[in-house]
This record gives sequence, structure tokens and C-alpha cells, in this order.
Amino acid sequence: MSRRPVKPENDKNVSLLIAVLVSSRLSNKNYTITSSLNLSPLDFLCFYAILFTMSFQDNRRLNERKFPHWQKLYHGGRRYWLEIKGKHGWKARYVKEVDSMEETVAFYQEIFDGKGNLVEIHEKFPVDKGHRKVKGD
Repeated sequence: MSRRPVKPENDKNVSLLIAVLVSSRLSNKNYTITSSLNLSPLDFLCFYAILFTMSFQDNRRLNERKFPHWQKLYHGGRRYWLEIKGKHGWKARYVKEVDSMEETVAFYQEIFDGKGNLVEIHEKFPVDKGHRKVKGD
């Protein structure tokens, strides 16, 4: 990923710099802040916290939109899931687990038969382990 230096000429360009950094955060582009901005360490930390919070909230909103069901986990994260019914009475549940910062920890697919019994699990993230049959009782 290439880094692009941003050099504001005066205080008027600070708002432009903020807009560039916000858009870069949303589009996953890296920009380097040069020392010509002259932000105090506290101002920089506050500014970065605002950008980080925006990204965190955006991720949470996106997850809540994609996955209609979710529950809080003991460590502050969440488990999101989406259920899709198949043609022959079976169903698939897509599950996404995130940490307290809304970063993906695990993503897997659960397959249920027509009676609602878990038949197989397909772990996809962090490592794709393929479909694994679940042993019955």
C-alpha cells in the first residue's frame, strides 16, 4: 500500500486534511500526516480517536444491517447471524463473531437438517477448514 504525504499550508487546510483522512479511513487508503500540521500530541490523539470511533460505529452499523440477529458475548464482542432456508427444509446459518472493537474473530456456516439438527459446520475465518460433519448422539 503506498503512502501519500499530505502537507497543509495553513489552518484553512486542516479541515480539508480532516476530510481527506476521514475518506481515506473509509476507503482503506493510507495517508501520512507530516509535521507541518503542528498538532499537539493531545490534539492528534483526540483527532485519531474521532476517526477510530467513526470506523467502529460504521462497522457495527454495517454488521447490524447485514445480520438481522445478534447477541452480546461475555468479552464485550458480539455474535451476529443470518439464517437462510433451503429448498428441501434444510437451513444454513451464517455466523460472524466480532471482538469489542467490531473486528472479525470468526466466521462460519452451520448447516441444519429438516428436523433442526446441526449436521455440519464450515469454518471460513480465520482459517478455512472446509465442511466438517457433526457427530450425532
